[in-house]
Amino acid sequence: MSALILKAEQAYASSDWTTAIILYDRVSQETNWLANVISAAANPYYNATADELVVFSAVTGASLVPCETAANDYKHQRNIALARIGFCYEKLGKPKDAISHLLKALELITITEDVLW
Repeated sequence: MSALILKAEQAYASSDWTTAIILYDRVSQETNWLANVISAAANPYYNATADELVVFSAVTGASLVPCETAANDYKHQRNIALARIGFCYEKLGKPKDAISHLLKALELITITEDVLW
């Protein structure tokens, strides 16, 4: 994944907007899929009742932290990709395409991703 992200960043940095759009689209799709797969591993924990969580091992719960961290990292990369696609379309003079991607990014970004606002 990091090689694909690097290629997308290079295309973006060199103002190759069309190539950057193609690469960032792949990044957004693949990172979203990875984040969803990883997050699904924690579903039994998040779907548990309060009574079930009382007897749940804190050690087992702590083992979910790396999974959640990885999923969040992938979501962050997805969010960057969506915003950058919007920025690329803006540079290409395609405001409708830019707005649709930027609005999607704004739906997904977190408060800590303020550089994407």
